[in-house]
Amino acid sequence: MISVFLVQLITLPYSESCFSPNQIDFTSYVVSSTYDWLVSPYYPSGTWAPITGNTGGWVSMPDAPFIWDSSGCVCTITITKSFFLPVLPSKVNLYIIVDDYVTATVNGGSSCYVTWNKKTLCDMTSSAVKGLNQLKLDATNIIGPGGLAYKLEAYLKLA
Repeated sequence: MISVFLVQLITLPYSESCFSPNQIDFTSYVVSSTYDWLVSPYYPSGTWAPITGNTGGWVSMPDAPFIWDSSGCVCTITITKSFFLPVLPSKVNLYIIVDDYVTATVNGGSSCYVTWNKKTLCDMTSSAVKGLNQLKLDATNIIGPGGLAYKLEAYLKLA
């Protein structure tokens, strides 16, 4: 009798502290890296994006290195990265820093235009889907060194 009481006493607080899987929130991160596909006048068939130094004294973003065409071109480049979301996200934020300007889209949906050296937040929620997604960044450098850094955060709740 005493052992049954002790087992119930011990398991009661533990069982009350368990959570349901639909209470778990996840955040998925996608950041600029050498896994981005870059197309430019110097790489018309594309190449993996190289990391570039912060030579322009740009604002920086933790965990998101600057990337650009290795030729350092004064040109327009296209960066793409595919990412998978296991459920429809409740919110998708895209943070971008660029020299000189960029237009960003997710799955060809609503776009976000960002200008030089400002960490800008773009809401991409309406364009994201459950499954495979594609981030596309059309960036232009008009003078001096070019650079682009981004971080996409997708907030997910498993049901």
